[in-house]
Amino acid sequence: MRRLRAVGAHLSATSASDDELLFMRFPHCGEVRQVHPIPQELLDRSLGPGHGTVTVGDRMGGAFALRGPSVAAETEEEQPTPEAAPDAPLRVDGPLALQPPVTGEAGGDLARRLEDDGLLYLPGALTPEQVTSLIQAMDAAKTDPGNPVDSGIGTLAANRAIAAAEAAGEAPDWNWTGNKGVMSWWNRFPDGQMLQYLDLDPCCAVAEATLGADCHLIQQKGWTTGPGRPADRQLHLDFLPLYCPGAQAALLEGRLRVPIALITAHYYLEDTDMDLGPTLFVPGSHLSGRAPRAGEHSWRGKGARAALVNAGDCLMFRSDVWHASTPNLTADRTRHIMQVHYCSSLLSHRVGSAYQPRSNEGDWHSSHDGGDGPWGSPVASPESEPAIEKKMNARQARLLAGFSSGQ
Repeated sequence: MRRLRAVGAHLSATSASDDELLFMRFPHCGEVRQVHPIPQELLDRSLGPGHGTVTVGDRMGGAFALRGPSVAAETEEEQPTPEAAPDAPLRVDGPLALQPPVTGEAGGDLARRLEDDGLLYLPGALTPEQVTSLIQAMDAAKTDPGNPVDSGIGTLAANRAIAAAEAAGEAPDWNWTGNKGVMSWWNRFPDGQMLQYLDLDPCCAVAEATLGADCHLIQQKGWTTGPGRPADRQLHLDFLPLYCPGAQAALLEGRLRVPIALITAHYYLEDTDMDLGPTLFVPGSHLSGRAPRAGEHSWRGKGARAALVNAGDCLMFRSDVWHASTPNLTADRTRHIMQVHYCSSLLSHRVGSAYQPRSNEGDWHSSHDGGDGPWGSPVASPESEPAIEKKMNARQARLLAGFSSGQ
């Protein structure tokens, strides 16, 4: 961490003359900045001599990259990976090995496991009563047509696509009829019943132990996927904190440790088998230093594995782990997942925008109050409702500090 901070200190234009500065575009936020190039001697001290050089990364649209020597000399990983056909199903190597915490493991121990393994399995994180309550809430919840980050059934995009399909005499795509994603979950219920899941331990304790005192929550989502869901054809990651594929030897040997920037917690509300659409993960892929390539279905010989979990289990993963969804092959079963995303406050205003963009008009709840009392249509405001804020405990208020209404 100390060495990475030293490297990061040079990504600043404050101490560089005009002729030393470079323009670079950062891919996670699209922002173009002038930065001070990282001195080679600093990279040598951080990664070991010869393990990093600074270039303007072509594949990442101009972001800085740590480039190692010949990849073949470093690791087998960078040998060309055979690409599958674009429509080929993802390779699945079987079930994911799930390792629950052992007796006596504290939040810090679990945080280190999350950092090292990229994944953390927390069985029985929800009670049966909580599982039932969440399923009922997700089935009843509606998307907000005015919210640009709600997805699927009931959104403006869905309504338009369904109308166009019907006009053309075609069946609408499943994404508009069988998928529903309701964002800002804590903000959808006037009684504040969803706040309890924001700081639910041990998940929240692990996030705080990982991200420190500036741990923020950037999204809570209720997500339902019905029968007929298609499969992903491509692995992906959620956010890449540092693009450094040439430093894989240092990553694998532990000489370079990339801090976690964003954590996702999946709370599964059904017993998940292969037919219900389990999440796929590629073990160890957070050490690749890059995103998966098009048609790439494995890393260092390891293919994706399916998370076959039970109702009430939680699976936490860091944002640079490669993963994908699988099809819902059932005829009459819906998969329900509650997602909670934690992020360092240093990045939450940038990473969070991908999960919670603000509308041009400002507060969605003020412009989409639909007439069912003061809450109107389902609320997906980028700011917490004042009535909800009054129900928050101190920990929840700190986690949601970026969404305060200021009222």
